[in-house]
Amino acid sequence: MPEKQATSLLQDIRIDLDIAISQLTAFNIYIDAECEDSHLSNCMIGLTQSLSSISSRLKSLAIAPSVTLEDRTNG
Repeated sequence: MPEKQATSLLQDIRIDLDIAISQLTAFNIYIDAECEDSHLSNCMIGLTQSLSSISSRLKSLAIAPSVTLEDRTNG
């Protein structure tokens, strides 16, 4: 795989992770407010932290620069 293609793929992975993190955060707010299920909420927090860690490691490689959710959704 050419380097430029690999870099683009890593950027896309990181963007998708950031979107998933945002969705998990929103879902966890709903769980806390509506269901009051602390076990599920703790699981969601753990999953969010794991995905954030992966995203941070990708960012630290300096080959997957930070792209905001707005950049991804606004084209």
